[in-house]
Amino acid sequence: MEEKGDFSKKNVAADLALVVICIIWGTTFAIVKNTVKVVDPILLIALRMIIASIIVTFLCWRRGLLRRMGGETWRSAAVVGIFVYMGFVLQTIGISLTTATKTGFITGLAVVFTPMLSPYILKKNPEWYSWLGVAIAVIGLGMLSLDGWQMPSVGDMYVLACAMCFGFQIVLLEKYSPRLNGLLLSMAQFIWIGMLALATAAPKLPEVKDFTPQIWLVIVYLGVMATAVCFMVQTIAQRYVPAVRAAIILQLEPVMGFFFAWLMLGEKLNARQLFGALMILAAVGVCQYGDYRKTRKERFDVPFGKGPGTRKPAWGLIRRREKGEQEDTGDIG
Repeated sequence: MEEKGDFSKKNVAADLALVVICIIWGTTFAIVKNTVKVVDPILLIALRMIIASIIVTFLCWRRGLLRRMGGETWRSAAVVGIFVYMGFVLQTIGISLTTATKTGFITGLAVVFTPMLSPYILKKNPEWYSWLGVAIAVIGLGMLSLDGWQMPSVGDMYVLACAMCFGFQIVLLEKYSPRLNGLLLSMAQFIWIGMLALATAAPKLPEVKDFTPQIWLVIVYLGVMATAVCFMVQTIAQRYVPAVRAAIILQLEPVMGFFFAWLMLGEKLNARQLFGALMILAAVGVCQYGDYRKTRKERFDVPFGKGPGTRKPAWGLIRRREKGEQEDTGDIG
């Protein structure tokens, strides 16, 4: 498997996959904002997670992965699943008390919590350019979401707590996903989250019989695309993407959320907020370029040789060295 810091085709593909799921997740803020007006928030979470768990379990069964399911996967998924469940609950309640736009931006503050949690959970400190990317992203998020010195609403505080939960999720995925199967880990997460949500939303289950086809269409979209597909892709992609860089890339989610909130709900984007969105994109670029430069430096710091921990020199360098040795031999003679 490629190292996470390696700037390879797999790393680029993983980064692009995270961008795609940010676009899908960006659509959900406006959709959920409208849906929670007629559907209980916890019931909505339970139904989308049940759909996701059924899909992923079927995929695991078809690929013959269920026999590889072990206790470590269930335990790891339970830890991650608790934070994901709390994040969804806090976000879904918060979006009913604030705007879809602010929900997307504040959720993006998970980027602040990720490097703070990494030293304690992963036992490693982020690179300096990761902190620079975080600083740029935070300023960009502030320009996108804050309006003067107005105090945040109760809904904003719910979503801020949601951001902390998702920060835990990002770091824990980096800890667990490299040694576990991504599909099995996703399946176990959805099952845990679905059971927690069902236990909480049990009194609201009779409301399902009154759902319209439009509501079911929304629930299926949230369960299939925004949950099953996106979380599977994220779990697998983070095998190749460091936690802090993943958090920076995921800052595209609030940008996409604002775009779809403008498209579907008519929310506006002024010049200051547009500049904040561009700063988030710049933060992604800083982390990408920093990882690329670090990888190149590490590769060229490796000594030449044939044994472990060495690298082969380029053909042109071999020829120059051979020529130099011949010239040295002639001078000595």
